[in-house]
Amino acid sequence: MSWINYHSSPKNILMGSTSKNNQLDLGGNTALHTGQDSDLVIKNRQILADDMGYSLDRFVFSQQTHSANSQLIKNKQAGRGAFSNDLAIANTDALYSFEKNLVLTCFTADCVPVTFYEEEAGLIGLIHSGWRGTLQNISGLTMAKIAHDHQVDLGKVKAHIGQALCQDCFEVDRDVGLAFQELDHQVQWINYRANQNKYYIDNQAFVVSQLEEAGLNPENISIDRHCTLENDQAFSYRENRTPGRQLHFIVRKA
Repeated sequence: MSWINYHSSPKNILMGSTSKNNQLDLGGNTALHTGQDSDLVIKNRQILADDMGYSLDRFVFSQQTHSANSQLIKNKQAGRGAFSNDLAIANTDALYSFEKNLVLTCFTADCVPVTFYEEEAGLIGLIHSGWRGTLQNISGLTMAKIAHDHQVDLGKVKAHIGQALCQDCFEVDRDVGLAFQELDHQVQWINYRANQNKYYIDNQAFVVSQLEEAGLNPENISIDRHCTLENDQAFSYRENRTPGRQLHFIVRKA
């Protein structure tokens, strides 16, 4: 279906994202936590699950809070949040697993999504990095945890950075801009416009830098530079405070 975008991956990995499609109920929104009709949201989730060839009770969702928290997901957690947001993994913005046939997910509507895997170790995962997550280095912390706890060679991890707000559209106030400057003074990633007293941030570039600093090979990182605000097939909270969300997913096939 046209609202489901599958990304290039090895044959034993299925990964991708959904987009906005006004021919579907709620434009194809699959987020239960934003206040829309839950029956219609679950209907959209079921459409996705059917297209992927997986039961919805094999999906795992989290309650994203712009934290730096990550969690290892095991088979016993299959179905968490699939039919009720109250049952989603609490206070977590990164999920990873070594299980097969377990669909990990995250939502975005301007924030940066990171989908990653390492074939030899059987690792799959997702990270949600809004500006708060980036300032907390959720990407770097998640990778460091994986390397420490599971002895994964981060140089072999492959990551895809999904579409997010572009720098021209990601306007932040002075306090946030200065916080980003403390992370890195790369001029091209932070643009200060004195006439507006506003900063414009390339959040995707910061996330890529954090992944590389953690140990990922730059050649193993791909990036989708489409802007969620400028793309009429994407949900953008910055544009109109939409309740719709892109869903990003990854599963390791048995």
